[in-house]
Amino acid sequence: MELQYKIDKLNKELEESKELNEMLIKINEEFGKENDRLYERIDFYKNLRMPRSMKKSSKPKHKHQRNNDSEDLDDEIIDVDVEMDEKDEKDDKDARMEMKTILKTMPVKFDLDYDQTFMSKTNVDIRKQLIPELMKSLKPNFNPTYDKLTKWLMSLHKSRRSRNNYKKKGRLDSDDHHLHANGRMNDKKIRQLKAAKALYDKDDVRIAHYEKQEMINIIQDIRYHSPELSETDEENASEKRQIVVYNRSWRSSELKTFFREVLDPYSFTQQNAQLTRRRNYDDTLQNFDVQPPNDAPQWTCVEPGNGNVVYDSDIGYESIYDDYMYDDADTF
Repeated sequence: MELQYKIDKLNKELEESKELNEMLIKINEEFGKENDRLYERIDFYKNLRMPRSMKKSSKPKHKHQRNNDSEDLDDEIIDVDVEMDEKDEKDDKDARMEMKTILKTMPVKFDLDYDQTFMSKTNVDIRKQLIPELMKSLKPNFNPTYDKLTKWLMSLHKSRRSRNNYKKKGRLDSDDHHLHANGRMNDKKIRQLKAAKALYDKDDVRIAHYEKQEMINIIQDIRYHSPELSETDEENASEKRQIVVYNRSWRSSELKTFFREVLDPYSFTQQNAQLTRRRNYDDTLQNFDVQPPNDAPQWTCVEPGNGNVVYDSDIGYESIYDDYMYDDADTF
C-alpha cells in the first residue's frame, strides 16, 4: 500500500510538472510574439518622417533678425536633408533585396527555423552566425548595421513563418511552383531595371539609342519577359528540377538579345549574389504562341510578314500565370 501511495504521488507530481512545463512553453511563445510586435512598432516609429514644416519650426530661434539669405540657406539645408532621407531609404531597399538574394545562396546551416519564433534559442544561435556572413557578403556595396539586418530578417521570418503555418493547415496549394515563378519574374525585372539605370547613367552605346521611358515601361511589363518555370525532364523524371525559360513567339531577336546578352549579364556585375540554378533556353521547343501587347513598339516584335509565327488566341497572358503582377517592380 505504501509503495502504491508513493507511485501515485510521483505520478501526480509528474502530471503537475507536465502542466507547468506546457504553461511555461505558452508563456515563452507569448513573449516571443510580444517581442516581434515590439520590433515592428520600433521599426514603424523609426521610419516616420518629420514634415518639412515641423523641421523648420524645430530649428532654434536666434535673437537677432535673420536676413533673406539666411532663410534661403535654411531651405536649402532642409532640401538636402530630405534628399538624404530618400537616398538612405533607397539604399536600404536595395540592400534588403540584395540580402534576400544572398540568402538563397547560403548553406543550409544558415537557414532560419520557420517552425519556431524569431526569438527562439535556435534562431538566435543561427542569427549569431548568419548576420556576420551577410555583412561580409553585402560589402562593399552596402554596409547595414547588425541591428538593421536583425530587423530585416525578423520581417522576412514573420512572412515565411506565416506562410509555413498556412501551408501546414492546408490553406495553400501543395504545389508552390507558381509562387516561385512569380518570384523569379519579379527578381528579374528589378535586376534589369537597376542594370538599365546604370547603363543609361553611363550613356552606354548598347542602350543609349533606346528612348528611356519606353525602355522602363518595357522592363516593368511582364508581357515582354520570358516566364521561367521549374520543371522535371519528362524523359528522366529522377533528375532534379530545372528552370526552363519559355520565349514569347512575337518577340523580336533584337528584344531577346537585349534582355539576354545586355541587361542580364550586366545586372550580375552590379550585385554579389548570382543565380544558383542554370537557365535552360530553347526558343524552338519552349515557346508560348501569344499575341504581342497592342502598344508594343515595332522594334520589339517580329516582322509582320514572318509566316513562322502563329498566335494561339486561346492563350492569354493571365492563363500563363494568372497571379503575375503588372506593377510590382521598382521604378527609377
